[in-house]
Amino acid sequence: ITAAPPPPASVPPTSYDDGMETQRDEDGIALTANDVRFQKVYLALQVYHAVYGDLLVPQPFVVPDTPDWPKDTWGLRLGARVNAIRSQGTFVNKNPERRQMLDDLGFAWNPPRSETNRGRRKVSESDDDSPAANKEAPPTQDDGTE
Repeated sequence: ITAAPPPPASVPPTSYDDGMETQRDEDGIALTANDVRFQKVYLALQVYHAVYGDLLVPQPFVVPDTPDWPKDTWGLRLGARVNAIRSQGTFVNKNPERRQMLDDLGFAWNPPRSETNRGRRKVSESDDDSPAANKEAPPTQDDGTE
């Protein structure tokens, strides 16, 4: 009978160095990539609320590259992130503190459908007041030939 091989030596976790400094919270605790993404979305939502007075972010909204928005949020597809939070629970499923943060900010979990489509309103025939929609077809002339 042969002896069992010795257990493998414990391998220390490898560190990932992407050349960026690890971000930490106010207590010095290292943040995960998910934490950093949530903080960016939360910051953008705070500014969106200050600018627009609500958190009814339309799906296509992208944070503009303007001085009234934090540079770290420029280009963020905020409408898509908000949709993911509402429909999939992104950032909040396993984190009630984040859900509470969004609640405290006034996040609309179930907004009226028309509000989330601001800027993309589809015009139906019944409410189209454009001149083209109100024009009658020009009269046809009957010249007696078929």
